[in-house]
Amino acid sequence: MEDKKYKIADLQEKSEEWKIPFSNLLAGFVLEEFMLRFSASEFNDRLLLRNGYMFGLEQYRKKNILKLDFFCEPDENIPQKLLQLYLEKREGSPVRWQGTESLQQMGACLELQGQFEEMKVPVTVGIHFMHLGKIWGLVEKEIPFLLDETKRIAWKQFPAELVLAKQIFVILRDMELIPDMEIYREVFLILRNENLSGRHVCELLGNMCKAQGLKPDMERMEQILSYREYPYMKKRWEKFCRHSVITGTENLKWEEEMERLAHFLRDMWEAVCKDEVFFGDWMPELERFLG
Repeated sequence: MEDKKYKIADLQEKSEEWKIPFSNLLAGFVLEEFMLRFSASEFNDRLLLRNGYMFGLEQYRKKNILKLDFFCEPDENIPQKLLQLYLEKREGSPVRWQGTESLQQMGACLELQGQFEEMKVPVTVGIHFMHLGKIWGLVEKEIPFLLDETKRIAWKQFPAELVLAKQIFVILRDMELIPDMEIYREVFLILRNENLSGRHVCELLGNMCKAQGLKPDMERMEQILSYREYPYMKKRWEKFCRHSVITGTENLKWEEEMERLAHFLRDMWEAVCKDEVFFGDWMPELERFLG
């Protein structure tokens, strides 16, 4: 059966029907077109997506996150091969891609631009090298394509609990000397969007503290949470937001996000300090644990 040829008018019609801003729906369409090509390629078995919460109509009603982050086993050829997958012109594909690759420490970054008719959407793809081994909680996800439910987009997703635990550990370890405020952005977005197993995050944090010789104590956690009112950290965050190319970062207000972090961290960190089991599932819409 011949693929349907999508037009801007199709998105405009759905934008009105679903009451989603057209620019948001356009960005969602381009992101899903990226994932359609990805899920049908060899890379679907080699790369794990870390931020799959960015797909779906409810997310598009809010604000699009135009950065995809993947983990994979170290292989310097993967970024260039992935870029070539999108630079190839494919008959029937409604989105044409342009882009460049830049190497980074332990990975690479692809700066892409997807063009649908005359409309252009920037998409950043981060590729992070990591020896994955056996991963607890690896999830296989599948969603219907935005404009055709008979098409399915599938991917393997890196567990949010592991990403969150790693970043919170860095925040607690490095305090105000943290090298990159991107770490805070990632924590804030996960706490806003992901249902989480509190027990597993607690176990991971405890294991990281033991492995790296960091003695957990409540004073350290309270110091971190005091940064909500600390002008130096707030200025660092605001500077980071001004220079960030990731759409939606500007909507993350320092005081509000640090308050959400406090709701998540206080009881859990106490359990880490006491080497106790923590019970509770994080509900982002409620900004608290249940259970």
